[in-house]
Amino acid sequence: MNKGLRKQVSAKSAAVAILVAIILVQAVWWRFLVYRPKGPPGGFAGGAPAGVGEVIVTGRPDAHVETLAGGGDPGFADGPQSVARFDAPTGIAACPDGSLLIADTQNHRIRRLAADGEVTTVAGGVEGFADGPAAQARFSAPCGVTLGPDGAIYVADTGNNRVRRVRDGVVSTLAGGFDKPCGIAYGGGGGRSSLLVAEVGGVRVRQLSLAGVVSGGWAAPDRPTSVADSGRVVAAATQTAALAGMAGPLGSPAVAENADGSRSSPSALRAKRLTAICAAPGGWYASDATQGAVLHIHGAMADVVAGSVGQLNDHRGYRDSDGAKSLFGGIGGLAVDAKGRILVADTHNNAIRRITIIPGSAEVEIRRGERERRGFDQWMSE
Repeated sequence: MNKGLRKQVSAKSAAVAILVAIILVQAVWWRFLVYRPKGPPGGFAGGAPAGVGEVIVTGRPDAHVETLAGGGDPGFADGPQSVARFDAPTGIAACPDGSLLIADTQNHRIRRLAADGEVTTVAGGVEGFADGPAAQARFSAPCGVTLGPDGAIYVADTGNNRVRRVRDGVVSTLAGGFDKPCGIAYGGGGGRSSLLVAEVGGVRVRQLSLAGVVSGGWAAPDRPTSVADSGRVVAAATQTAALAGMAGPLGSPAVAENADGSRSSPSALRAKRLTAICAAPGGWYASDATQGAVLHIHGAMADVVAGSVGQLNDHRGYRDSDGAKSLFGGIGGLAVDAKGRILVADTHNNAIRRITIIPGSAEVEIRRGERERRGFDQWMSE
């Protein structure tokens, strides 16, 4: 009798133990393999966790980051900004009427985001090559777009190795013979009055007249992905994080300053791979694709405007917030509108975003005048 009772109790205990074990296994499985914190659609709830002792420089708290259109998984849809979809938008340009031109690379289209938020297709559709009416024209992975002084849209048609022109609803080929043209900009400063084409395959920047004649150019220290003209100086962003100008290298920007003016390990936080550039007050805005940050390069310094740059980890993601908390994916294009707002083609997040600096809202003072100024050579030697 006692033995039977012991056997019965033992069986019940074993059943309870097995049940507890199953519950624990399911809890662990759910927590670590299934559950993910909620974040914006298609993006991440946050960047990679900081490593032990990792130094991270974040953006400005007085910068406001918002998504204008797109975001989440890649796709294609015209319409209001809330429903519009992009697939790896790369080039971006601001128009005088407040609209934006976008090279929607993997959709093989040139798109327009109007000031009222409506997204439309300007030209393109199925991948290929064809001139003619905009609705029938074909592009192959266009990566760059700019507006010319004549009102025409100029496109770096990367996959077709051509520069194309869209004018009065008709697409034509302006010039061929390029080797993976990626970035394009109009350079009206310094008497140049020509298109500037960043040629990745040819590792150079070429000058192209509006009549389609190559009128000059220069070799870049590494593959240039974007080019801009400040009105006085032309610079290209390269994949080794160097700024290349007409007269030669302009240097490699160091990212070495926190929002409160303190410095942290400049050599460890230097930008790794620049992908986009545009003119900015006193210098340039540029993007670091490996970190998902927008930088302000001025003189021998570079500040983080929005996003995060870390010493060890990848801090890309997707979050609208202030400059210090916002996250970006790989950024393919930058521009500035007439109000000084920074426009971002967030390629990896399939989104068009905007950064607005709000004067007087900073939680900390950015002591620009107190910073020590040193040249690029000294930064590079540290």
